[in-house]
Amino acid sequence: MIDQRSCVLLVWRCQLTDVWGWEAPGGRARASETGPEAAARRAIEETGWEPIGLKQLIVFQSTSGGRDALHKVYVARRSVMVDHPPKPVDPSVVQWIPMADIPALIREHEILGAGSLVGIVALLMGIGLEDSGTGLLKDGGLLGHQVRMW
Repeated sequence: MIDQRSCVLLVWRCQLTDVWGWEAPGGRARASETGPEAAARRAIEETGWEPIGLKQLIVFQSTSGGRDALHKVYVARRSVMVDHPPKPVDPSVVQWIPMADIPALIREHEILGAGSLVGIVALLMGIGLEDSGTGLLKDGGLLGHQVRMW
């Protein structure tokens, strides 16, 4: 998700290997969910913010020649804070980060997850921003990486 100030909502968390970093909210879709439903649910659970008007940004495989696992990245240009998120959200690990700061976070290895990187780089390049085409976002947005459809 991205706000009107071109800040993207990210979560600071441990990434399984005891390495901490920033990630877009995301995770596996339930069998009964569509990709956008899963992305919205994960965003609400992980951040307390509900995306409005989700659109698919990009589809990728995390490894070639391995498992046949597609990862779908969704984008939202608007969001609202929910009154009562289903899980307690720690505000110290959820932050709106200016898109202008993202390249430095990537260089400093603070954004490592493939889904977050693919989605953010796509936005920086202007992919999926049909009204922009310039990259580095005027009004773009990011949401929900790795909404897996196994």
